[in-house]
Amino acid sequence: MSSIPEFPEDTLLDLTKHLDVADLISLLSTCRAIRKAQLHKTLWIDALIRIRDIERQPYPLSNVKDLSTLSLHQLQRAAYQANQLMKNWRSDNPRPTSIRHFELPLEPWDQYFCLPGTPFIVTDTEGCMDCWDFRTGERVAHLEIPGLYLGKVRPCMEEEGKALICGSTGYGHKRLVAICIDYRDHAHVLLSHVVSPPTPLVDGWNWEPFYINPGIAGFSGRGYTMTWSMDPNAQPLQHEHEFEGEQTVESICFSHCH
Repeated sequence: MSSIPEFPEDTLLDLTKHLDVADLISLLSTCRAIRKAQLHKTLWIDALIRIRDIERQPYPLSNVKDLSTLSLHQLQRAAYQANQLMKNWRSDNPRPTSIRHFELPLEPWDQYFCLPGTPFIVTDTEGCMDCWDFRTGERVAHLEIPGLYLGKVRPCMEEEGKALICGSTGYGHKRLVAICIDYRDHAHVLLSHVVSPPTPLVDGWNWEPFYINPGIAGFSGRGYTMTWSMDPNAQPLQHEHEFEGEQTVESICFSHCH
């Protein structure tokens, strides 16, 4: 009978699909012949899918839809992070790995939000947006947009290393604004934005929820949605509609960009 190190590579990879990530990491550390399997992206993709769909454990790549787009290093790092988190969570005395305290210069009416999976907090204060690194308490990026209004922020995290946010600016004839937070280089976070031409609406939509993804931004009102391609020269478009059944703002906006 063959031992595991003598298994054909495809058989070994098939075997690893059935292992919990902790057992997988232990197996890969046993000998050089088995360790070669860790050079295959499929091994780590299968491990992360198992963490997400079978083990139902905290998953460090919740915003990544296609794992195959990640590098081998990114996949390995995510699997090891998930394993470490699970070990800590299952221990008799789980502890946070770190705690940071710092004060944000906010007024009661200002708002702030975290970017999931990053060490960054973003503040929205009187037409200014700032990005803070909570590990150091330092402001790492600043952007001024007079009249900026964001409402309830739901950042889009679909693109690796970037967060997208939609809001409005101006008075009277409102304009949509799309903001990009580029944190691919944590030492040099970049804030940029584009502003739309005036929308067809006058006032009356300050409190509507905004929506954004890499292809389209907008919001919904009573009986309509407003969509914008995020081209500064493109006019936002108003679409009349009635919500049906389980339709959401996101599903309607998505249908208008296809």
